[in-house]
Amino acid sequence: MKTTIGNLSNIDLRLLRVFKRIVEAHGISAAERSLNIGRSTISRHLKELEHRLGVVLCYRGRSGFKLTEEGLTIYHAINTLLDSLDEFCQRVNQINHELKGKLIIGIFDNMVTNPNCQFHTVLNQYYQLAPAVHIEIHVLPTVEIEQGILEGKIHFGVLPCHNPTNSLCYLPLFSEEMTIFCGVTHPLANNNKAVTKEALLDYSFAGLAFSSTNNELLTQNNLMVSASAYAQDGVALLILTGNYLGFLPRHFGSVFVERHQMFSLSPTPLDYCSHFSGIFRFDSKNDRKIKQLIEIIKAYS
Repeated sequence: MKTTIGNLSNIDLRLLRVFKRIVEAHGISAAERSLNIGRSTISRHLKELEHRLGVVLCYRGRSGFKLTEEGLTIYHAINTLLDSLDEFCQRVNQINHELKGKLIIGIFDNMVTNPNCQFHTVLNQYYQLAPAVHIEIHVLPTVEIEQGILEGKIHFGVLPCHNPTNSLCYLPLFSEEMTIFCGVTHPLANNNKAVTKEALLDYSFAGLAFSSTNNELLTQNNLMVSASAYAQDGVALLILTGNYLGFLPRHFGSVFVERHQMFSLSPTPLDYCSHFSGIFRFDSKNDRKIKQLIEIIKAYS
């Protein structure tokens, strides 16, 4: 028998949020860490929600986790509901003047060790002015940061600026030197001669798996890209095998050089400088949380 749901209570909202986490973790076991509760408790919450809604939300067991058709519909409805609640809270908080709620920031990986990056100073100043705002950091590829901002899922992004779009606003932040590294077992390791473009043609490269200055240089110079990764960590891992050359930020690759795990080919004819920007939507200035962050960044520029 189907159940007609009436008014939602705080308990209902909690159960809906638990189900959302289960779906996004692709199973009950995987959701334990993010929910910080045990598997048996999660299962109990899930059964309680199914009883409350009068539908089976998912199949779980030895065959794995799979949403039912009703479960998928409920999941999409939960996202719509929670987005509406966030928007309501944001509007009320704006009325009350105190900055509250969540500020979601997407950043590109391995920028923190860059001495030119002072974004932590910006966030410190932000915390002093808005301690009630919950800052949530997501480390993502550039494409996902841009898409997240366009869709309103991410409020502010920090990423290397490549092929900027007219749909977003850009604030220059800092620069990053990029050069070529190899593993210590690579044929070019401990090479004391200046590396030419012609010499690089004989070796395989590991590149980024999305549009970037890195990829443009490799393509323009007819260099052989034999492996790819969606983050600098992945490129570094491939370089460490000794089978590939690859571009890394100088500050990041130097860590492996100091450990005697990599060798820097710098200077090379392909060394370049990557320029990072803060990006946000044009209508973000209407959100006081984002507007405050932008004002702090401009003050530090």
